[in-house]
Amino acid sequence: PALGAATVRVQGLNGRYTPVLTDGLPINGTQTAALGLLQVPPMDLQRVEVIKGAASALYGASALGGVINLVSRMPTATHDGEALFNVTSRGGTDSVLWLSGPAGEHRGYTFLAGAHTQEAVDVDDDDWSDLPRYRRALARPRFVYASGATSVEVVAGLLSESRTGGTF
Repeated sequence: PALGAATVRVQGLNGRYTPVLTDGLPINGTQTAALGLLQVPPMDLQRVEVIKGAASALYGASALGGVINLVSRMPTATHDGEALFNVTSRGGTDSVLWLSGPAGEHRGYTFLAGAHTQEAVDVDDDDWSDLPRYRRALARPRFVYASGATSVEVVAGLLSESRTGGTF
C-alpha cells in the first residue's frame, strides 16, 4: 500500500480521496494509501461504516470519494477473550489476542495484542526477496467509562515493525 499499488477506491476515485478513520477520528495518518487495511486485526472491529459520495463538508477536502470508518468493539459485560493463531506455507505466522470485560461500575476495558512475522522468501530463485522479512508487534489497551449520556474513552497504542527486503 505505501507504494501506491493497493488502495481503497470508493465511487471510482483514487484512494487518496477516501480517508480511513478509526472510531470517527483520523488517527491512521494523513496518507491514507500508506495504511494497509489487512494490518487491521478484525478481532477488534465491531463494524465497518462506508460513506459513499462526497463527504468533504463533514470530513474535509480529502473525502471526495467517501469515508471508511473502522468502529472498535465495546467492552463486554462479562470477561471475554478470543485468540487467533495462523501459519502460512511461506514462513509467516500471525497471532492475535483480544480480551474484554468490566473494570468496575460503568467502566470496561478491551485489550488487543498481536505478533506477526514473515521470513524473507525468494519464490522464483532470482536472488530477490519476493516476500520481505518482517517482524511486527502491537498492543492496544482501551478503557471506557460510560454512565448515562457521558462517556470517556482512553486508548493507547504501541506498534513496532521492522521490514527487510531486496537482494539476498
